[in-house]
Amino acid sequence: MEMLIDKIRIGIIGVGYLGSLHARVLSEIKNVDFVGVYDIDNERKIKIANAYKVKAFESEEELIDNVDAVICAVPTKHHYRVGIKVLNKNKHLFIEKPISETIEQGEELVNLSNKKKLKLMVGHIERFNPAILASEKFIKEPFYIETLRIAPFNPRGTDVDVIKDLMIHDLDIALNYIKSEPVFVHAVGAPVLTDKIDIASARVEFKNSAIISLTVSRVSLKKVREIRIFQNDRYISINLLSKESYMIVKEEDAILPYFLDVDENLEPLKVEVQEFINSIIENRKPKVSGEDGLKALKIAQLILEDIERRLKNLNVPTKR
Repeated sequence: MEMLIDKIRIGIIGVGYLGSLHARVLSEIKNVDFVGVYDIDNERKIKIANAYKVKAFESEEELIDNVDAVICAVPTKHHYRVGIKVLNKNKHLFIEKPISETIEQGEELVNLSNKKKLKLMVGHIERFNPAILASEKFIKEPFYIETLRIAPFNPRGTDVDVIKDLMIHDLDIALNYIKSEPVFVHAVGAPVLTDKIDIASARVEFKNSAIISLTVSRVSLKKVREIRIFQNDRYISINLLSKESYMIVKEEDAILPYFLDVDENLEPLKVEVQEFINSIIENRKPKVSGEDGLKALKIAQLILEDIERRLKNLNVPTKR
């Protein structure tokens, strides 16, 4: 589906916490016609619609029929149902991470979007963190990436395990730079405050010998989001929370530190949504494509399966 336009009509399905943030961002972007919202919570839907002076649609179908593109910010278990409906009606789709509950659902979304030549973007927002944007031009063929992401417990997001809730952000970032297939996954984790995995550590090895080491927890007393990247000529340290990045570089016989210029004024969500809109207007693949989201989900699933296998041997119950 080709669209030669400079302004697109867009709506949001699901205006809970994250959907409400999308609404605020859409109201601030110029080359978009923010048409309206839909949510099963009628009071919430009307409140958001009134706040941004857009229409509160009576159904998902009515919203989809009146837009060119949809932002899907419903809980993960509804991603496939809503996403397939949007694509079948020939509308472009931005879907929050993870792309879907299962790999099979994700594959169907990707295949359908490609068949219909529609834009499908997955909301891996950390790709648009200013510290990542400042660092990415220096990241070339890393052989080891180490990530740490811990946070205090928050009931929001616990509809999925911590791998698909938090670790998948770091998987997506790392996979953007390691262009190889995984050959070995070793992972440990456990449920702590919920009946799903709340804390996990994983090591993923790739065909080209690169390695990712990931640690994640949603039961910490503090927030940490850090990535360390090792490659042939430099070490790059990225703090996603403080939006800082520096490099240690070997130049001839000298070891030199470089502190990167990070534009802290950039808002990741706004940059992300603008990328989706631009991909439609410019008729190109978005920066975080459906294929990218599916790739991250596949490795997340391998990690989850390895953890569940170990917990089963220990007679520790878990629930997907």
